[in-house]
Amino acid sequence: SEQARRPAAPLGYILEGDALAALGKLEEAESVLELALQRQPVAPLAVRLFAVKTARSDALSAIAWLDDWSKRHANVSSVHVAIADQYLRLGRRADAMRHYDVALQAG
Repeated sequence: SEQARRPAAPLGYILEGDALAALGKLEEAESVLELALQRQPVAPLAVRLFAVKTARSDALSAIAWLDDWSKRHANVSSVHVAIADQYLRLGRRADAMRHYDVALQAG
């Protein structure tokens, strides 16, 4: 497997996490994607993990996790758009607009 050949690379974990999520095994997918994110802390992977966290737990906890992650790793627009979109789904327009504004500023 990709993970066995290159254990420090995230690709095998990403593929496994995506497959588990597609099968509805969200808890397992979350664990595997967390391993991938530890190996490569980049925004697209954080947003992918956020989607799984949101699907399996309280959306506000997932938002808090991603917001904290972005403060520690990368203040990029895609992270704030993902947070804003989730706030919109929750009907929290003011919070959504705040994150859309940050996304525009982050460019």
